Amino acid sequence: MNNSNRNYLFFAIAVFSFFFLPSLGQEGMFLDGTLYGCLARNMAIGQGSFWMPYYTEAILKSFNGHSPLMFGIESIFFQLFGNAFWIERLFSLVLMIFLLVGVRLTWQNALPNFKEKYWIPILFVLLMPVISWSFKNNMIENMVAVGAIFSVFFIQKALNQPKISFRYLFIAALFLLSAFLSKGLITLFPLATVAFYAVSHRDFSKRIIYSQFTFAGIFIGLIFLLFLISPAAQENVLGSVSAHLQVSQSSNTSNNWLILERLILEILPLVGLTLLAFGIGYQQNKKGKSILLKTADNQKKAWFWSLVGLSGSLPILMSSKQSGYYIVPALPFLALGIAAFGVPIFSFFIKKINTKRAVQNGIKIVSILIFSLSIFLMFKNWNTYNRDQAMIEDIKLMSQYIDSKEVSIINENRSNWQLIAYFQRYEYVSLFSKEEKTWLVLNKNTPVIDGYEVVKLKAGEVLELFKLCRKVD
Repeated sequence: MNNSNRNYLFFAIAVFSFFFLPSLGQEGMFLDGTLYGCLARNMAIGQGSFWMPYYTEAILKSFNGHSPLMFGIESIFFQLFGNAFWIERLFSLVLMIFLLVGVRLTWQNALPNFKEKYWIPILFVLLMPVISWSFKNNMIENMVAVGAIFSVFFIQKALNQPKISFRYLFIAALFLLSAFLSKGLITLFPLATVAFYAVSHRDFSKRIIYSQFTFAGIFIGLIFLLFLISPAAQENVLGSVSAHLQVSQSSNTSNNWLILERLILEILPLVGLTLLAFGIGYQQNKKGKSILLKTADNQKKAWFWSLVGLSGSLPILMSSKQSGYYIVPALPFLALGIAAFGVPIFSFFIKKINTKRAVQNGIKIVSILIFSLSIFLMFKNWNTYNRDQAMIEDIKLMSQYIDSKEVSIINENRSNWQLIAYFQRYEYVSLFSKEEKTWLVLNKNTPVIDGYEVVKLKAGEVLELFKLCRKVD
């Protein structure tokens, strides 16, 4: 790698550090990420099992909302580092690094002529807001994204061989299986990768067709083998798939086009940047043919990766349950596609500014400043809160008075899933819905229930959102 590309790579690393390091030591996460952290932590201390994760004694004692591979891997981090509040974010940071490595390998394998420009798709991935949000919040889509990118990478490796490569297709199927064992049917879009390659490259040879059937056959075979070896795996996976289908059919989303809107918002800045560069480059190239279209191979790869990305996002439109972060596993492929489409014009501009030493020095200085700021903010923000500060502090304070795991929560708070998740994550406390336990958590303005009295806190201690009650003897 020459010095200029090394400078751009360092800039991408600086951007990565800016998005992830400042929040590494902060408390508070989105509900789903907190729940997944509870499942992994409980698994690490022997509560529940791999195929039957445990959430709380009162709610989801046997969790089958998702298959457990991500929780099992994350539990290793709890075993290694204990019950620190930053474990989930460390785990997500490691997954993000693996994702970016997968993007690099996928790019370099497919576009050797632009091998050193892998920092472009990496930067594009980092500039997608929902990706950084997902990885900051321990979402299950993070694990799916890693499985998907490496599955497609090894499929590419297989298709580069003169004959059908069972070895690479088998490895690709294993990575796809890792995604499937994390979130079920929605993760299977890489199954059509070979077909998309055939369409984008106009290659319908027997080798390509047989590779598609071989890959699908290996994956299905791995599923059946897993079910044969472990009946518990079969029960968990089929139960999870059934639960997803029921939720998908029964949920009501006010905006059924949410996924499409989110998709457009994520890729629009990247597309706009590419088209702007194209327009400027077209004006500077007077030979009648755009620089952007100069290399045919990168256009094939652009369509190939874009088809893979669209296959992982647009089908979600058919589901009545939608959230913007569902498309996270598909977005790295769209970043690769847009980068492949624009890399000739980007290379054209990079070549022009590489001769200007002031520009290169400027990139170095900006990168160092961003990276230094990220490190500073990481230490400054350590032990602060990313969200839900008042709730978490109330939970920590109430837990100092609770000498029993018998804690109930009145019906109006029964839907406060974040409170339930934080109580379990921070204090191993399960909240029950009935008011028959020793301890009772109420909203601050809720009247005290007969048979209970408010616990008197020490001088200077105040609960902001709740009040803790004890059953009168």
